[in-house]
Amino acid sequence: MHNIQKSIVVMARLDVLLARARMMEEGSYSIGDATANIVVGQIPLVGSEGVVDVEGFVHPLLLEVGTEPPVPVDLKLGEKNAEGVTNCGLVISGMNGGGKTLAMKSFGVAVAMCKFAIPIPMQLFHHHDTPLPPRIDFFESVLAKVKDGQSVTEGTSTFFSQMNSISTMLEQVSSSAPPPKPAGAGKDAALRDDGSRAPPPDPRGEEDRRPARLVLLDELGGGTEPAAGGALGQALLERLAAAPGTRVVCTTHSDRIRSFPLRPPSSGFSCASVRAREAGDGRPSFRLGYGTVGESYALGAAERCRPPLPREVLARAAELAGEEHGEGGDADVLAGMTETRAR
Repeated sequence: MHNIQKSIVVMARLDVLLARARMMEEGSYSIGDATANIVVGQIPLVGSEGVVDVEGFVHPLLLEVGTEPPVPVDLKLGEKNAEGVTNCGLVISGMNGGGKTLAMKSFGVAVAMCKFAIPIPMQLFHHHDTPLPPRIDFFESVLAKVKDGQSVTEGTSTFFSQMNSISTMLEQVSSSAPPPKPAGAGKDAALRDDGSRAPPPDPRGEEDRRPARLVLLDELGGGTEPAAGGALGQALLERLAAAPGTRVVCTTHSDRIRSFPLRPPSSGFSCASVRAREAGDGRPSFRLGYGTVGESYALGAAERCRPPLPREVLARAAELAGEEHGEGGDADVLAGMTETRAR
């Protein structure tokens, strides 16, 4: 019996190794009659600064079960901007059904694949392309709040459940102590009073010595009154950003939260949005554009639902939305900031 169990363990390990090797194989998928796009697994560079930099990441599940060719997503987080400020977070906005949550999850999937030594699937557009090696640093943990945690039996609403989860995350990132400083000795070490050599000062700052953590928050600021939800969401982002080594990716429809990266002084957050198709039909392209803030286009999403909503309902909703659009609100401020940033 012992030999059988040992054989099963060995076979399982071999299966895992073969699965990893399979991810390194070059595969392709077709878009209609167009030239096939190439997906190849890449071994990432791994650091300890909480950086994620992947061009053309393709979600592995979409490769396996997707009914349409998957859209690659660029993943960028944790690098320093032109002012030397670390990009500690990303706020993703944009149209309903446009792929915000999938883009956010892709960060977590890429980090998890790196931790388990699984090659990272990336898209090539031509066989002769040589992709830049992705960089995915080692994250000690990935904390995520994605699903609706409403519970009738426990008396928790959607908003209350979200706050419970985020409060737990705050406790975890706040209690994360820096690891011991590396011991060192030699000519650069200082002499103690007893004649022994003390370890040299750690050249790394506190940010670099903290274990990196990735926090994923879906629909931040939702589930309650918009103004209060947005204010609370921004305060939570500020608190998470203050925890050394913490990186945050969130999705939102809140005007306050999606404009947060654009408000001076620099918050350390960047923004991105899911784009509509260039055809102008109002449908999502599922592509993630950095440095932009997207509109939710709720009415457009409502028009695409199945079975379709009555035209009278959609027309009335558009009429009411026009009546409520005033000047000087968050939406106008946001539009002005986006226009200024684009110049």
